[in-house]
Amino acid sequence: MGTVISDISRLTPAFGARVLAVLGALKGQGYKPTLHETYRDPARAAALVAAGKSKARGGLSMHCYGCAADVICGDHQWDCARHHCKFFESLGDQAEDMSLTWGGRWATLHDLPHIQAVPVAWQEKIRTAKPEEIDALVQRFFAGR
Repeated sequence: MGTVISDISRLTPAFGARVLAVLGALKGQGYKPTLHETYRDPARAAALVAAGKSKARGGLSMHCYGCAADVICGDHQWDCARHHCKFFESLGDQAEDMSLTWGGRWATLHDLPHIQAVPVAWQEKIRTAKPEEIDALVQRFFAGR
């Protein structure tokens, strides 16, 4: 399914700064957050759709634009529920406190590790922007929050 990229520098600067703040807040709560995936190339995005792990067809994932990150628990990875660990709930709380969108609130694809810079309503703006305009759009969204 392609290479997983977890390099924070692949995120837009405005979003990357907030992701770092979320990671710091989680560490302050005693969790061991792991930045699992940041940038996702269109081929990997398509493979995840084919495997049923994503619904963002045709390279539409915010990961393809540097506007999404998947953060997992360093102790239990994706399996926190079995361990009665509240990591993902804390991730969601911290992300939302930073005006980020948390995939754990989505009804059609409950994506606990996923946080992104903009709400679903803004995704088309990101997708149609030139690459050099994306960070400014993210900053504009944050300024309006």
